[in-house]
Amino acid sequence: MNSRNVFDLKYDWKFSRDKINWEDVRIPHDWAINSEFSKDFDVFEGRILEDGDVVEESHVGRTGGLPHVGKGYYELKIDISRIPGFPVYKLEFDGIMSHSEVFINGHYAGGRPYGYSSFSLDISEFVIENSENTILVTVENPENASRWYPGAGIYRNARLLILPDTHFKYNGIHIIPRLISEDSAVINVEAEIEIENDDYDYYELNFKLYDKEENLLVSTEETEFSVDNILLWEIDNPYLYTLKCDLVLNSEVIDSVSTRIGFREFSFDSENGFIFNGERTKIKGVCMHHDLGALGAAVNVRALERQLEILKSFGCNAIRTSHNPPATELLDLCDTMGFFVMDEIFDEWKSPKVKNGYALDWDKWHRKDLEDLIKRDRNHPSIIMWSIGNEIPDQHNEYGKIIAKELHDICKNLDSTRPTTCGFNQPFDAIENGLTDVVDIVGLNYKPHLYEKFHSEHPDYILLGSETSSCVSSRGIYHFPVKLEVDVLHDDLQVSSYDLNGPPWANMVETEFLKQKELPFMCGEFVWTGFDYLGEPTPYKTQWPSRSSYFGIVDTCGFPKDRYYLYKREWSGEDVLHLYPHWNWEDRIGELTPVICITTYDTAELFVNGKSMGIRKSGEFASDNIDFSVEEGRIWHRAPTIKLKDCIADYRLIWDNVTYEPGSIKVVAYDKNGDYADQVEIVTAGVPSKISLVPDRDEINADGDDLSFITVDILDSNYNFNPVATNLLNFSISGPGEIVGVDNGDSTSTLNLKGKKINAFSGKALVIIRSLKGIPGIIKINCTSDKLESGTVEIVSKF
Repeated sequence: MNSRNVFDLKYDWKFSRDKINWEDVRIPHDWAINSEFSKDFDVFEGRILEDGDVVEESHVGRTGGLPHVGKGYYELKIDISRIPGFPVYKLEFDGIMSHSEVFINGHYAGGRPYGYSSFSLDISEFVIENSENTILVTVENPENASRWYPGAGIYRNARLLILPDTHFKYNGIHIIPRLISEDSAVINVEAEIEIENDDYDYYELNFKLYDKEENLLVSTEETEFSVDNILLWEIDNPYLYTLKCDLVLNSEVIDSVSTRIGFREFSFDSENGFIFNGERTKIKGVCMHHDLGALGAAVNVRALERQLEILKSFGCNAIRTSHNPPATELLDLCDTMGFFVMDEIFDEWKSPKVKNGYALDWDKWHRKDLEDLIKRDRNHPSIIMWSIGNEIPDQHNEYGKIIAKELHDICKNLDSTRPTTCGFNQPFDAIENGLTDVVDIVGLNYKPHLYEKFHSEHPDYILLGSETSSCVSSRGIYHFPVKLEVDVLHDDLQVSSYDLNGPPWANMVETEFLKQKELPFMCGEFVWTGFDYLGEPTPYKTQWPSRSSYFGIVDTCGFPKDRYYLYKREWSGEDVLHLYPHWNWEDRIGELTPVICITTYDTAELFVNGKSMGIRKSGEFASDNIDFSVEEGRIWHRAPTIKLKDCIADYRLIWDNVTYEPGSIKVVAYDKNGDYADQVEIVTAGVPSKISLVPDRDEINADGDDLSFITVDILDSNYNFNPVATNLLNFSISGPGEIVGVDNGDSTSTLNLKGKKINAFSGKALVIIRSLKGIPGIIKINCTSDKLESGTVEIVSKF
């Protein structure tokens, strides 16, 4: 007798929007991403209060301008053969967006309203053994149900389990490692078992612990046991062990579950912040929505891995899963790659933010959804806190404390090892109504100017910047004159990458840096956001075709904005020397064009066509031509404790005395001794001439899931990058691969991200290639454009 049988339900699905016209699809699948953008698809009508009053005007592009609203139908016909001794059949869905109902051979088996929840269904009574069975999944996404692009359909993985009548429950194993010294630990295991017969007394449990190299370290039947000579799970060395839990009958394993675990210890302190493995540690985190740019919401492991690689490249060490349960694949990668995780469950409780949001399902489902999240995720070493909500309207009400206490208690009952938190954007109300007294960590959204006040008045509070900055910019776009801007709209529907822009609640990057550095009691921050995401195109709330966010440190392609280098300078510990803007301004000859350098070096000198424009020193503010004034009480200088110019002086070297002339700008950095350290030069590019294709990996796995992300650059005849090119690019492919996405990072582009053409934006674009399952070979990608020399690259797909 074998242990549990697990079958991934990836292929052979049929999909329809009307039950008449069907197409072949694979799971995970996001039906809405395969469309051109249109404002007709975006019907968001504003936030609402409990009494139904609209408090925000219509927001065109709020949910991405893609057709996610409405019904969809998925059908899978599958032969199920009887396996003797395995009479239990279960379906597991990691996430269906949303309001799903599952039918087996015409019988209703269950479903889930909340599109982010994972769930399991026992379908044993409906299965016809040794025959073809039909699985039908219906999905319905109501309008006005999300504040960002949610995706649509079975967008996460699904599987069929065939189990013995007695087996481990769904997410029923809880593993609690506890350090007792630097190199030894005790492991406690709690296992929930479904018993379907009277032979309970004959069953035993066996636990085997393996190291990363699959060496057996411990084999025991005890639910609590010790292990010596362990390696800790660290951010820079996230060492993982595997605990195999066997359910044994008559000396034979009938069910088995393997779980990766890590040994680490941490605490949060009101005076010392976050202590991890004995060392004071700052959380350098970002908030992340769940879409994957051109791939939509459909989960792909390599796409998630690439996002984390890009985040790690500028020193990020933490993810906030804003504002919903994440894909399990993301948590697995955070375990493997070394990221802390704030695992968040809700964007609204009982009081709604949107007309058809989660508040409608609150009474019936909130307890079940939270319990399922905790049970599913609590074994991940990367998770360091549970967030029970984000900017919840209930913080304004007295009953908000009652809800917060219920959610807090659910978390503690199922996992006593981690603290709870909540992101408060109205902390004075949250304090008055008692919500901050319930959670373990008080999350503050956009309140660096109040950190000291709250610490002084509530010294027992553990404080975290749960959502910070909220600056906006478009990669490679610069507006003049350069000045501090609050919700300023431009005709091109872009936001300047001089990074002096934000909505009224925002704070400049440097102000948060300053407070996190000055205040040891602060645990760290989660920046809004790591990547640009589909939907919520602030500040262009009513200006179509803006349809994606401008908040990201990198754009939807993963290409860095200038702001990336501020975070790399502060977080990575690496040398940084970055110069901007680009130097192609044919309409600005003779006009003031400020030049900015972000660097870790003490001093730097700027040269324009070989002429020195002077030396700038870190910490010395030198700018007379940039307007840093802003309407009082609205943005960055709200608090007298934060001096904006001082913040900027520490991070940006500014030459605002530069008038544009074609040629080159070069910055030369000097070390503390005044010696040459490094240099960066930007030249004025000629007209677009060539296409360059550079893959992130030139070898991928022929498993039908692996991806290669190919960066497209437009070059002049001398191979200089052209930063203003907008050429229309056409892609073709041959060999065992397929094009699954194109993108350019332009929040106003309305071309189909699943097509084979895209305009360059600020000189760049992206094409995503996926291997074909089981077919190795050479994949050739070609990119053409009118009047440009084509580009070609080859990718090897192999086993």
